[in-house]
Amino acid sequence: MPIREGKGKWARSSSLRDSKAKKHHPLNFKLRSVASHHVVSCDSLSRLSEARQQQIVRKGYDVNHQKNLVILPTVDEISCQYSVPLHKSGHTDSDLIAHYEDRTGEEVEADLASLATAPASRESIQEDVISLNAALGYHKVVAKKLAFRLKSINCDTLPKNYIETIDDVSIEILSDIASFDLLLISRGKLMEEGDKGCARCIKKSVRHTHYTKRFRSLFKLKKRVPEQVTVDSFSYIPGKYRLMSVREQSKIITKQ
Repeated sequence: MPIREGKGKWARSSSLRDSKAKKHHPLNFKLRSVASHHVVSCDSLSRLSEARQQQIVRKGYDVNHQKNLVILPTVDEISCQYSVPLHKSGHTDSDLIAHYEDRTGEEVEADLASLATAPASRESIQEDVISLNAALGYHKVVAKKLAFRLKSINCDTLPKNYIETIDDVSIEILSDIASFDLLLISRGKLMEEGDKGCARCIKKSVRHTHYTKRFRSLFKLKKRVPEQVTVDSFSYIPGKYRLMSVREQSKIITKQ
């Protein structure tokens, strides 16, 4: 898709180009069992300075582009069964930052603060950081990553390079979500392979017992409940080091 200078978007669109990927997603076997998630969040972009938001529009970056969307399960049992990160809530849980810091060794708030006070930081970056610092949970982690990339782009940056810089943030975050380092909801940490799992699994003290043949027959699931390998091959880059974006999944579907 060509760059649409002057047509960029930093706010959520009412319609997303995700229907093909959702339709073919192996975890979409129950009603509303998957949803698209904005990787670089609209919340973080909404906190940028007005000048930066106008810059995004002029350069043609679109937060709703398929490269910035990932499809995740919204049902605890599905997330638990396949150990795919859970998508629920507004991603503002207070302990999401602490979990990320424990897993990565990074210091989110301290890093943001250092960027705002660094002598070499331009006034525009300082203005962005002050506003981004008010973000919560997932959005604050995104804000930190975004702020460090924004300092390298400005009005003189070519649109292609500008967009690629923010797309790189999405790629980095897709790895963080895949590794369960960056969660979208606190209890999502329990869905990681080797952890306790959902409430039902905790009660039974056993994982991966959802969607048995009896369950499928009882609830007359119209779609076939997928095998783990099918889910992994559609959800992750080979090696499972990163989740695929909707863009990447759409390309796979087109080739089939």
